[in-house]
Amino acid sequence: QTKTTTTTSTRTTSTTTITTTTTLALATATFVLQNIVYTSVQEIPQVAQGMKDALNKLFAEAAGVPLDYVSVAFSPGSLKVDARIFVPATLPVSTVVAKMSGNTTLEVMTVNVIRSVPLINTVTSGPVSLADTGIYFREQDPSMAFTTLGVVAATTAAATASTTRLATSQAAAVTTKATAVAADTTTPEA
Repeated sequence: QTKTTTTTSTRTTSTTTITTTTTLALATATFVLQNIVYTSVQEIPQVAQGMKDALNKLFAEAAGVPLDYVSVAFSPGSLKVDARIFVPATLPVSTVVAKMSGNTTLEVMTVNVIRSVPLINTVTSGPVSLADTGIYFREQDPSMAFTTLGVVAATTAAATASTTRLATSQAAAVTTKATAVAADTTTPEA
């Protein structure tokens, strides 16, 4: 008796590229944190990064945008903070500006998150506070050309951010062929 089995497998992998383009609006604010020494902040990178991370997180959560849509930069003047929030078209920028501007709770939280940054006392000359001007966001024309800490480079009048995500899907098409041949050869006895 002879039995033959043949099995063939085929696996197909495909790659799909999805491109999403989102038009962004921009809300900006400049405010001053008092009693923080700018030159000291620059000399201790972990303090500078800790402050940026804390403010980015706070502003992203308050605005209701992804963390990578927020950036802050520091400059001299006690510590001058320039904050930018890129607002997706799905969220009215006027809503973000209204929610974030003159919000005393946000102002208190801003001072508190800065006070909680590790080693913050090494860069202060007194108690950290917010200047009397407060924090006021305003809508900004996003068509101005600038690069904000690698978040978005606005180079066109429409200021669009393109996000390309490479999605790899594996479609496994497995075909199995089985062929069985059975031969029953009987030889009569003599």
